[in-house]
Amino acid sequence: MLFQAAYLVGIADPASEPGRPGLVDQSQFARANQAIQMACQNLINPASTQQQVCAQLKVANFPTKKLQILVLP
Repeated sequence: MLFQAAYLVGIADPASEPGRPGLVDQSQFARANQAIQMACQNLINPASTQQQVCAQLKVANFPTKKLQILVLP
């Protein structure tokens, strides 16, 4: 309720400016998060072979690097 009230006050003020896009693309962040979590689930599977573990480490590493680019200046 508090955020709704703040929004209404903000749009009612003629001097208010429209919002700016965030620093991080939230959909890209969500996709990277999902890929990392899936890779981690596969990594902890005791039935995974060494080859599968190496492949999952590569899968988890790629979105991690993308997240670093998105988050770090």
